[in-house]
Amino acid sequence: MQELEALREKIDEIDSEIISLMQKRISIAQDIASVKKANNLPIHIPEREKAVIDKIRALASEKGLDPDTIEDIYKLLIEYTRNSEGE
Repeated sequence: MQELEALREKIDEIDSEIISLMQKRISIAQDIASVKKANNLPIHIPEREKAVIDKIRALASEKGLDPDTIEDIYKLLIEYTRNSEGE
């Protein structure tokens, strides 16, 4: 059972890292939105979003992850970020 607990602790640590990285990503995206607003640029650029999704799908495939599932996760992350930007 100690092995199980040790593995669960590792998962908990990774989850904490994932949340921290998501927060960093969202914060940078908010900074980007501020720069865009200050320069009267469009906040949402579908071509950029598509490029991000395409890149993420390729990375997922390289790592042996299901690209469709990872795309779904990233679309939720992008939507959450967009909503936090007040778009």
